[in-house]
Amino acid sequence: MEIWINPACHNEAAAKPLKTLPRDAEHRADWIAAMVANPILIQRPIITADDRTTAVARDPETLAKFL
Repeated sequence: MEIWINPACHNEAAAKPLKTLPRDAEHRADWIAAMVANPILIQRPIITADDRTTAVARDPETLAKFL
């Protein structure tokens, strides 16, 4: 699984320096470090169902699928 900051988060001030950071395996640790240092960059809530299906459930429809 690849983990990258969602483009919707790029409006956050903390994301501005990351716009030129490549989204590749070589820079994965840099992306994770950025999320640890700036949790606002992480889309929430992240929900994982019993079958390990995972989604960002920002809207009621997505949340309803997991309840």
